[in-house]
Amino acid sequence: MKILIIDDHILFAEGMKYLLQSFGQEIITLYAENYEAAINAVDKFGHPDLILLDINLSGTSGFSLIKKFHALNIWSPILIISATDSQSAAEMSLEKGALGFVSKSSDKETLQLAIETVLSGNVYMPGFKVPETTFVEPNMATVTNRQHEILFLLSKGLLNKQIANELNISTNTVKAHLHEIFKQLNVNNRTAAVQTAHNYGLL
Repeated sequence: MKILIIDDHILFAEGMKYLLQSFGQEIITLYAENYEAAINAVDKFGHPDLILLDINLSGTSGFSLIKKFHALNIWSPILIISATDSQSAAEMSLEKGALGFVSKSSDKETLQLAIETVLSGNVYMPGFKVPETTFVEPNMATVTNRQHEILFLLSKGLLNKQIANELNISTNTVKAHLHEIFKQLNVNNRTAAVQTAHNYGLL
């Protein structure tokens, strides 16, 4: 089995390589730190059986790579492995075309289950605990799914133009959503919006 790891942190990728080899199967691991290196690996070694993809790559989002892979008819199953551990990130991963999402803080057994699930063609979605007492202001209910997506990308540090590219919308539309988000969260800047969204469990 051939697995392509796409992550710009080489120490994590090396650790993942040894972890995969401990599963007891004959696994060939390939490593790429960005899209170009990933394409070179595919050209040289063929389509992998599985792609382990980090969301947060230097200068771009892993979601944009999924779109580029599909445009090149690279349909290897993709499992997102991210330092971000939130339901909105997981849901957006599936929406963008990944078959699963797992946090980098997960244990070995969870990772192995996620990989086996995705390789079998099924979707792996982790369970998320909902706090027993969560205070949400009435106007929070009007935050839309699209605004959730924008909040998530905002929390990753993406600029308006990058958010627009990720979601295939115009920068003016992004600005309009941000204006509404600030209004709903009762904040006046991006940093405060992300912090408040975290406080209310939106991220």
